[in-house]
Amino acid sequence: MKYTDIGRTICLIGESGAGKSTVAQILVEVYGYQCLSLSDQVREHASEQGIFNPSRKDLQILANQARKLDGTDYFARRGMLHMSPDVDLVVEGIRHLREYEHILNSRHGRFLTSGILACRDTRYARVLERARPSDPIDYKQFVENDEREWGVARTEFSQNTEELMEMVDVILFNDVSIDELNEAVGSMLEMFGFTIKEEGIHPDPESKREYKKGPERE
Repeated sequence: MKYTDIGRTICLIGESGAGKSTVAQILVEVYGYQCLSLSDQVREHASEQGIFNPSRKDLQILANQARKLDGTDYFARRGMLHMSPDVDLVVEGIRHLREYEHILNSRHGRFLTSGILACRDTRYARVLERARPSDPIDYKQFVENDEREWGVARTEFSQNTEELMEMVDVILFNDVSIDELNEAVGSMLEMFGFTIKEEGIHPDPESKREYKKGPERE
């Protein structure tokens, strides 16, 4: 595949409350990207099924059922249907490897995958503060949702954030202020040449940064 600087794509991988939506908002407001949220695609699918104000567990189960019925890349396919190939695009809410692969194969510009990490207590506090109807009501429920999304079920159709984290080119640790996060996003774009117009290629796999599976998740 020939990679160009037209239609750059940034995929954001991370757990609930890590700050994926915040990073996407920075990319939209500061750098002119368009945003595709696969989590929004799942919520729209739930509404189409007549399910309103579902819990996060309900959404996880519904998404798994949809992947089993319509293919494991279903939410990526429906989300990408109306996206122009020439726009700079940030995609968040990816929960399955086939969703990620569909996005990768649908785009022809530069492609960057960023992992967004924050400690569990920080993420839980953020989830409580945003108070979406689908968010858990207590810490126990939050941890259970966390483990399902991380991939504890290990089924063909279930979420597997751990597997997706193996795809990342760079990690942003988001236990920081919004100003520090803005700076980190800008540094990431500069590091991978996403802020200049020139012939581009997919980031070298050797440039990937290691992440730890333990402390960041506790």
